[in-house]
Amino acid sequence: MSIPRPPVVPAFHLMTAFIQIAILMSTLTAPLTTDIVCVALTIWAMRGPLFALQTLSMFVVIRAMNPSLIHWGTVSSGLGWALPFLLCIRLLPMMRSNDFKIMHSIFLFSFVTAFCSIIGSAALAVSITKIISFGLIVPAVLVANFRLNQTEVATLGRWLTTLAIAVAALSLITLLRPTVAHFSESNLLQGITNQPQTLGSYLAPFASGLLSMWLLQKSRATSGAFGFFGIMAVCILMTYSRNAVVATVLAVCLSFLKAKGAGARDETIASLSLLRVLTFGAIALIAMQLSMGGISKAVSGLVFKRGEESVGEAFSSSRGGGVVSQLKNFTTAPIVGHGFGVYVDGKFPAGVVSFAGIPISAPVEKGVLPTAVMEETGILGSTCFVYMIFVLVRTMWGYGYPPLMAIFLACLFLNFGEALLLSPGNIGLQLWLVIGWCLRAASTDSKVTDATSLVTTTSRAVVRPFSNLLD
Repeated sequence: MSIPRPPVVPAFHLMTAFIQIAILMSTLTAPLTTDIVCVALTIWAMRGPLFALQTLSMFVVIRAMNPSLIHWGTVSSGLGWALPFLLCIRLLPMMRSNDFKIMHSIFLFSFVTAFCSIIGSAALAVSITKIISFGLIVPAVLVANFRLNQTEVATLGRWLTTLAIAVAALSLITLLRPTVAHFSESNLLQGITNQPQTLGSYLAPFASGLLSMWLLQKSRATSGAFGFFGIMAVCILMTYSRNAVVATVLAVCLSFLKAKGAGARDETIASLSLLRVLTFGAIALIAMQLSMGGISKAVSGLVFKRGEESVGEAFSSSRGGGVVSQLKNFTTAPIVGHGFGVYVDGKFPAGVVSFAGIPISAPVEKGVLPTAVMEETGILGSTCFVYMIFVLVRTMWGYGYPPLMAIFLACLFLNFGEALLLSPGNIGLQLWLVIGWCLRAASTDSKVTDATSLVTTTSRAVVRPFSNLLD
């Protein structure tokens, strides 16, 4: 029995790659060019859901580009913040009643979090602004995905996957200029993005999907998937992003469970056998080169990239200290927390950027999302957050084709090392673009046709007996 293959799967498209690279390259010339490109993309986005999602994906990359490469203009800088809200006006009126199967959990989390922040936030204006951003932008992205027809879903899948491959390839090309490629006097690859973690997190979902597709399908068409996965894997490893590596591995492993649940026992067994062969091959390589320190040095560099001497020290220096601090803060306000998207003392080391008195940027570094949610929203908000994730996973698991499940799960697992999901800007917005596409793409292969389906079905024509008497 073969794994059910939906009519839309991640794929690479050469002409799309040329268009995307041309757009990105145009931002490297002058601020005026960047302004013109961003204005043109904004106009393009207003045409409809597909164009809006394509534009948002381009803005994610443009906003996250390497500062030494991009030339920002005044208009493009403003549109970088304003475009998602402009598209909310365009997209939210398209919401339908059957969208609330998923959307209700997002609105519930937003309302409860707002209530908790009113009570506990030391920077209420920032908390409310971030809640409004989440409660508007995320539903708008999901609604746009749900309004796509099958052809548009395939087009968006090619667009997103091709853009990820283009980002990976361009990042490897920057190695020709090490001062651009590497992050602040280190050997960590940041490529065309502003940070190694950004590059790793951006590529991880697509790397998971491509690897899962190659392992679970026997079609010749998937041979290229492994090649593209190789490009992304090299980038991820060169970023030394442990979070991206762990998310990719976990997502692919769990996609096998979905394959088994889909009844694809024979191909799952074959894939697991292949994994065992690869594992044994890796062990053999490690054994042969251990004395030379080749692979051992690379692995040690990934695990102990800050010079730590043990796994415990590595965890403590990266995320462990933050987790402990967040749990301690949770115990001081366990019911409502200390405010959404803010630090306990209400201060922001990177500062707050305001426009007309409204805070539009107040970055925080919270690391592990589950403990950050506990610190910020207490038991009330955390319960609603868990319910929101449950609704998303339940929906995807019911529809999901295994490689799509791998992409979806990687988006979630990334939040064990980076608090991205509740910040719908830059990579957080990218995760919701991908999650929305996964939900819509998976549903095209679903046999669900009731009123709760993500797909709007057309009513069958009523067959009328004795039609000659009624016409």
